[in-house]
Amino acid sequence: MKKEFFGITKNNESIQKFTLTGGGLIAKFINWGAVLQDLKFESDSKSLVLGLEKLEDYIKHSRYFGATAGPYANRIDSGRFRINESEIQLQTNFQKKHHLHGGTEGIGRRAWNVDEVAKNALKLSIIHPDGHMGYPGPIQINATFSLLDSGILDIVYKAETEKTTIVNLAHHSYFNLSGEKTILEHELKINASTFLEVDEGLIPRGEPQSVEVGGHDFRDFRRIENESGKISNLDHNYCLSLNPQEIRPVAWLKSSSVSLQISTTEPGIQVYDGHGLDVQITGIDGRYLGAYAGIALEPQLWPDSPNRQEFASPYLFPGEVYFQHTQYQFLKK
Repeated sequence: MKKEFFGITKNNESIQKFTLTGGGLIAKFINWGAVLQDLKFESDSKSLVLGLEKLEDYIKHSRYFGATAGPYANRIDSGRFRINESEIQLQTNFQKKHHLHGGTEGIGRRAWNVDEVAKNALKLSIIHPDGHMGYPGPIQINATFSLLDSGILDIVYKAETEKTTIVNLAHHSYFNLSGEKTILEHELKINASTFLEVDEGLIPRGEPQSVEVGGHDFRDFRRIENESGKISNLDHNYCLSLNPQEIRPVAWLKSSSVSLQISTTEPGIQVYDGHGLDVQITGIDGRYLGAYAGIALEPQLWPDSPNRQEFASPYLFPGEVYFQHTQYQFLKK
């Protein structure tokens, strides 16, 4: 394990970069946003994820590159939901109307505490204060990142709260397995027969729809840029199950040189093909960070679940423990 200084926040918090090795991988994390900054095979100089060079770049330009989004990842309609008879209003930081990824000062944009560091593992924690961004709390959130045998990046999230609240965490790396300018020629497979259609605010319209609607079928491997020539515009939840499960393989991504298998406990996976990326600086390794530079594959609960009784519940009660286990397994061809 290697530890380096990475920067200072506006609140005078020292941010460090940690380099982990294990399972044939090298991973670099920073304790701002619990961000995965870089991920490579030990025998390769090519990064498998999008990352930025400096802390100030993350603060100014990041689109949640490698961050842990939360306390509630994804969108909540109008930023509102109810706990018993009380209406909770969260910050509306998306289109000035909806709530996204915990708000402008969610856990993906704050300094985390460093609890334990080992050669192949890092444990971070953060307290989300009561009322911060509108969330009841305080919420204690813990993240453990480990590099395991056979090229596995293992992520375990846990959370506890002092007041009834909502929690839905998601790892938000953008993957590019080829090192090419875009991921449009990557092939994707998802073990889901339904997905959630969304409105202009990216809020689910209603019940899950068949993936056969609108060219959303990835039940077999298919290029991100499909053969019809229709421009890819993915930013949807694919419905893996109705409720969290034991960890199981749910999605696969491959380029001509690398394959990725994603396993998770979660009932959904948000697929965002990066069509809206517009970062005007270069990333690590001089990477292009524009449209389709990477694809985000984010296991989580279904979006807007606090307002949808038919979706798996995001509510966390005092005395309970939120738990998520996700693995990204990389293999060179």
